[in-house]
Amino acid sequence: MTWTVLVTALTGSVAGYLFHRFRLPGGALVGSMVAVGILHVSVMGLEPIARDVRVAAQIMVGIMIGASIKREPLKLLRRYVPQIIGVLAVILGAAAVSGLLLVEVAGLDLVTGLLATVPGGAADVTAAAL
Repeated sequence: MTWTVLVTALTGSVAGYLFHRFRLPGGALVGSMVAVGILHVSVMGLEPIARDVRVAAQIMVGIMIGASIKREPLKLLRRYVPQIIGVLAVILGAAAVSGLLLVEVAGLDLVTGLLATVPGGAADVTAAAL
């Protein structure tokens, strides 16, 4: 690991902690992402995070999401299956249309346009995009 990876990790950690500490929405994720993004745009020669580290981070997100699932709410869902399917169809359809509009209007490539409008939490979508 080189000094540039350490600088990147330190910058993201400090900014993520501060954003979280000041109770900004999505603070840990947004703070680290903004700070590291600014760092990498403004300083030449910084290395991207290694693929193995990204995979480890995705595994951790999967563990956190899996650990947050509780049994009781899942039992209640059985009563609402038709409504859930309907709402999902509307949300996914709206996201797809929005993504395609972005592709046409903003000239984005298809994957970027669709990922920009995918429903979900920021941490989950970001992890999936990596």
